[in-house]
Amino acid sequence: MTSVVVTTGSRLHFGLTRVCADESALLNGVGVMVESPRTCLRVNLVRQPVKDSSSRAHQFARLWLDHLRSQSDLQLDDCFVEIDCGELPAGHSGLGSGTQLAQSTAAGINRLLGLPPSRVIDVARVLDRGQRSLIGSLGFEHGGLIVDRPLSLDTKPGSSIDYLAARVALPDDWRVLLIRHPAAVRTFGDREKALFSGFEKRLCPEAVILESWIENAIVPAATSGDFAGFCQAVYEYGRLSGEYYRAIQGGPYNGPFVTGIVEKVRSMGVCGVGQSSWGPVVFAWCSDQDQANAVAGALQQLMGISTMIEISQVRNLPAEIELN
Repeated sequence: MTSVVVTTGSRLHFGLTRVCADESALLNGVGVMVESPRTCLRVNLVRQPVKDSSSRAHQFARLWLDHLRSQSDLQLDDCFVEIDCGELPAGHSGLGSGTQLAQSTAAGINRLLGLPPSRVIDVARVLDRGQRSLIGSLGFEHGGLIVDRPLSLDTKPGSSIDYLAARVALPDDWRVLLIRHPAAVRTFGDREKALFSGFEKRLCPEAVILESWIENAIVPAATSGDFAGFCQAVYEYGRLSGEYYRAIQGGPYNGPFVTGIVEKVRSMGVCGVGQSSWGPVVFAWCSDQDQANAVAGALQQLMGISTMIEISQVRNLPAEIELN
């Protein structure tokens, strides 16, 4: 039986430029795709309902098939999808795993049915992703450093590229440490929605400064390969963006464990440190593999074996979708 294997990376989010906007608008920000941890799915079409179909991937598959039925003349009434999740990142860790799983599922189904790729913005809308930012969806399609544009999910632009404010391929030598303490707070789901609802009428004068950091520092440094400039800009941007949530987090980072990791890494002379989305993953940029190995080893000794540290590369390529 023909199957499709979809492989993509993870999304690091450096922070949003604002926390208040028109209810129909996205909140733009900046982030980057990294190679690991990976999402890797094998998708098969079958003629009988899948016995164990309660997984998140199968839920996405049912929603996407329902969407395809409503949008085309394809006979899909006796079509079912079996999904084998070979690799999945830890959920609710700031890596955008839900979005990569949703996009991978939809892309695999389209390829199996011989359909052209759907716009990632359409997948995000149908599968309830990208409610505040499209960094993960655009990263699935393009890879690299992504800046998204704050359009509405309900608009109908010509293509998903209309949501892409900037995309830059980062140097292949750069590495990023992904650091997570198991006791760190995780914020997601209904709690996340409730927290954002409290920002609806808040003014965001910081947005002008954050947008300037993106346009005048992060993107130019990424484009020119200026590692030191990139690291300083990413740190300053993330720290200021995190101040939006001081009343919730107790500071620019999500709780004492995340704050402690940021402080320890910076005390080692590593500048490009930040919290991805709500965390608890902390990222730390290194100029090459040798520096990454040295920092990871020293940090592991300092923080103990309970702290999880992974070294990843930048993913400058779109997701791989292959018939197998």
